Amino acid sequence: MGVVTNGYSRTKGCFRRVLRLLSRDKVLSRRRGLSIRGELEPHRRSQTSVYCSNGNRWWIKVTFLGSVFGLLNVTDIPKTFRRDRRREFEGFNRLISYESIPLLRDTVTEMILGEDLEAADTIKLNGEAEYSTNAIVSHAKRLRYKIQEDPARVVYPVSVDFPSFSKFKATDLVVEDEITDGVFRVTHNNTTYVMKVVQRPFYQPRDTQVLQQELDNLKRCRGFPNIVQAAGIAVDANPYLTSVSGDPQQVVIGILLEYYGGGSLQQVLDNHSLGNYPWKTWAFQIGTALSSLHDAKKTHLDVKPSNIVLDSKGNAVLIDISGIGGITRSWCAPEIQHEISPSDLPFEVRRSCDVWAFGKLLLEITTYAEDPSTKTFRSVAEELLRDDVRTRMSLHDALLRITHLAHEDGVL
Repeated sequence: MGVVTNGYSRTKGCFRRVLRLLSRDKVLSRRRGLSIRGELEPHRRSQTSVYCSNGNRWWIKVTFLGSVFGLLNVTDIPKTFRRDRRREFEGFNRLISYESIPLLRDTVTEMILGEDLEAADTIKLNGEAEYSTNAIVSHAKRLRYKIQEDPARVVYPVSVDFPSFSKFKATDLVVEDEITDGVFRVTHNNTTYVMKVVQRPFYQPRDTQVLQQELDNLKRCRGFPNIVQAAGIAVDANPYLTSVSGDPQQVVIGILLEYYGGGSLQQVLDNHSLGNYPWKTWAFQIGTALSSLHDAKKTHLDVKPSNIVLDSKGNAVLIDISGIGGITRSWCAPEIQHEISPSDLPFEVRRSCDVWAFGKLLLEITTYAEDPSTKTFRSVAEELLRDDVRTRMSLHDALLRITHLAHEDGVL
């Protein structure tokens, strides 16, 4: 008979920390949802475990549809035993005879349990169930199950698909701190990097697509000034491999980016310290970065102060260049304000949105700057911010104006 272990305990390094966050957030999300709906228990609950047998292992997500108390015919539901119900469910999962189930190899098998499923297969329990006091056991014959590949599993890209990137072993990376959800400051051989991991709190399968798109954009923008540069990819053995012997398949668990330690433009604005920085040079650098991105037929779609960071020399660097990772509505051009998926729009429309956002960025900077020349920079911003796309200033013309103004002030 095999052994069932908690899936989260088998991972290592910084990956374990991310999984722990993910587990916590799923619990918090479920509790918030129950509170909002006024319910005492969820109608769908899941637990992920690793089943080990004969030197192999399978990742299994058991999902129970319906109410545990409904299954047990309990009408007077106690309000204080949420944790006990969860333990009852987890204990029952350990009593399932997984060797009788056609588990899927090298992935996460989702086993969906319920009374009202159309599936014909009934659940089988292992020998320990005969002596168990678990309340669900006596009702197990009423449960049906079906098998599928878990659609919500974390999808890790295969590392061989990215031959142009340097590979860093995840076990060689030291996590220093968490910058934001799923983004860490790490060190490798005394060099600091930023690592964006695949798995993060509230992971959605689309997150993997975003990471792959960012890798593609980083490859295309390699060597471009004032655009974030990739240091490589963090790789580890595929955690879902059924056979643990031999040379394991390597997968990408994150992107390693160059670390820019000067903080973000947003922090500079929040601290009201713009006068201590070469903000006119930043206007040129950010505009040039966007122009380079557009020349590569890529768009950003989330230009804002928090996505501009400063390097050790005070230069502005554009980050988060996947182009599909998310948007900030207040930084979207009027013509795409109500679009559900701006990243699916034609290139020309997306490019125009970047130009408008660049104008808003300039306006934001000049609002905080105390300089006589802010008036002329603000006039450029206002022309970039025109609602009518046909009369909106182009990025090319804006850069010509900015370059001229910067030369006049001797900053370029």
